[in-house]
Amino acid sequence: MLDKAAPAQAKSAMLTLEMKTCEANIEIAHECALVEWYGGQGGEAVLNVLRSLLENYYATRFGYIGAQVGLGGLSPDLLCGSRVPQRLVVSPLEQRGQIQARADALPLATESVDFLLVAHALEFACDPYQVLRELERVLVPEGDIVLISFNPWSLWRLMSWAGLRSKTQEQPPWAGRFFPVFRIRGWLLVLGFEIIDIQRRIYFPPCWKVTVWPGWHWLETASEYCLPIFGGVRMIVARKRRPSIRLIRPKWQKSGGLLANGVINSTSRIMGGGKAG
Repeated sequence: MLDKAAPAQAKSAMLTLEMKTCEANIEIAHECALVEWYGGQGGEAVLNVLRSLLENYYATRFGYIGAQVGLGGLSPDLLCGSRVPQRLVVSPLEQRGQIQARADALPLATESVDFLLVAHALEFACDPYQVLRELERVLVPEGDIVLISFNPWSLWRLMSWAGLRSKTQEQPPWAGRFFPVFRIRGWLLVLGFEIIDIQRRIYFPPCWKVTVWPGWHWLETASEYCLPIFGGVRMIVARKRRPSIRLIRPKWQKSGGLLANGVINSTSRIMGGGKAG
């Protein structure tokens, strides 16, 4: 039996290793394409808006260790405006950060990071819930997780649904899975997070030419007040809550002051429903 089971186990282990290698290669390819897109004309305007949102967030939060997961190839990184003394950039790409690792297997100690900046790691992950579980593990209680993602209820996703994209655009950001807020909220609630804030920006159509961007300022200003949920880029801030412990006190009942024989009872209160004497 052992001789027959050994080859099957070895084959299963080999298949698992090949699957993980394939998933890692896919995530690396998506990360490279996404960083390249943010470095181009279309992504540059989006990146400037994201840095502005993060600057407002950094002004209200402080910690000792912050980590960025995703978009590790950007220079400068998205943590450059934070006030944390130690900043870590995690990326699956080589020489693109302090730590080379996948988002679902972080080489960080449990409850060691004060806040996490996660840039598009869920949209291009093979198992997004596993990514959130790993992020929850390394985050300290009362720490923040900042999720940057694309909004499915926007012109960005409408372009994909309408089939207007060309074959050359079958890559990030169009190749990712755009999750709605209620899906991410459900995952976070299961893991013990509380949604603190949701910000949406970028209402102009997803054009590749930056020369079109200045003509849509009126749309940006009007949509931010009239149609805030349709922003193309979204930032979700969630806080990890630790369940509070409530002590259950024993119930006490007053006993009679005198015993049957007329002697004064030395115990004025007894626990539970017991009877004196």
